[in-house]
Amino acid sequence: MFGGIIGVYTGVKKGAFSISVNQREYNDHEVGLVENLSMILAGYDQVSWLVRETLEKCDDFACAHKKLSKTKINSIAYIIVAGVKENEGVVVTRHRTGTTHEEAVSTEGNWFVVQTNSDHWREGCRDRCQAATENLIRVSQFNISHDTLRHEVLLQQPNLNGDTIYNTAFDPSTGMMDTIPTQLATGPRHPLVRETKYDFNKFHVSRDLTLTDPLFFFKNPEVAFGMFENLASVF
Repeated sequence: MFGGIIGVYTGVKKGAFSISVNQREYNDHEVGLVENLSMILAGYDQVSWLVRETLEKCDDFACAHKKLSKTKINSIAYIIVAGVKENEGVVVTRHRTGTTHEEAVSTEGNWFVVQTNSDHWREGCRDRCQAATENLIRVSQFNISHDTLRHEVLLQQPNLNGDTIYNTAFDPSTGMMDTIPTQLATGPRHPLVRETKYDFNKFHVSRDLTLTDPLFFFKNPEVAFGMFENLASVF
């Protein structure tokens, strides 16, 4: 995946399920990083470690769904799980101690579920979420395939953009995993990727230095005690 990381952010187990993790952009400031590190010291799982453990220990969708939904993790995330049976497909929106929201596929409802990096169920499906949804409807369930999903949805702007690192397709029933790099540290980018420029506002303490939950440690004293116990054992 990435240098120095022993966990897994995307993976597939043949005949069972596949998993992919999306970043949930709720608190991307410096204090959010401190919170995430504190949770690890308090004994919470890092999300990529949880995905790896799930792939190692679970043998079906139900087990994976339960483990990924309920295990305490150090940071918030979207976890996408797909199985091999009917209606086995869900996006789990995670907070650190449980699940905030779930959206699943259904033969009587949604034949697909889209997840980008926002709480579209709360903020509305716009931008990349809207583009992917419109393209999936245009392709239609009847014509969807590995190739049409990739080339007519995922590799279309704005879902493909300057921040896209790689594109992976899974088929849990066969164990198929097909990955193409879209952004390389050295060398040319994928020919379909255009350069994206951003305008950043300078960091301002009074405006930007905020906790995801300022009272988190007061509401969860066991986390604070666990963190200090782990720190004491290190030193």
